[in-house]
Amino acid sequence: MTNRQEWRAAVQALADDGTAEQVEDLAARMYAQVAAPGSALGDCLDAPGGLGQVARFALIELGPASVEGLLATPDFSEPADRSWYLERLLEAELQVRARVRARLMAALDDPAWLPDPRDGPYMESYPPRRRVCDEAYVAMRALTHPEEDQVGFDVESEQFLHMPVQLKDEVIARAKSTHVWNLSLPEPNDD
Repeated sequence: MTNRQEWRAAVQALADDGTAEQVEDLAARMYAQVAAPGSALGDCLDAPGGLGQVARFALIELGPASVEGLLATPDFSEPADRSWYLERLLEAELQVRARVRARLMAALDDPAWLPDPRDGPYMESYPPRRRVCDEAYVAMRALTHPEEDQVGFDVESEQFLHMPVQLKDEVIARAKSTHVWNLSLPEPNDD
């Protein structure tokens, strides 16, 4: 498959009458297609002459789309090649982060409610009802503070999600203005 329409048709065919194994196979073929250009270019980075130069230029132009293939590229023998390779990986990752951050920032202004979990199957206890902006806040915290330990992140995320809407809105507004997403959460007033 070489274009968007062909890939979409393959997905649609599985949606109508596919098995889990067929979906896994399609995903593996998609991954191979995604990784192939970056892998091929990575193989050429330390090639002599024009081939290495063309590969470097093409990788720069490919940007974030090159990451999967580059990550599969073996280490290079020359320090300058290793350094250049690491710079490209970082550049691609930062470009992706910037695009994800922009999406999350826009979603912080979306107060639409997600479906109420109580409308689904019976559960012994239901999670709090959430809005798109609540999910965006939690995601932005994870994106901007990867050093935060998982237990602390989970506890404070749950604490945030259980807060009253007005308090969550204040936390989101404060984080947007300070660009700090892991400040201590305020305690709700019992007034």
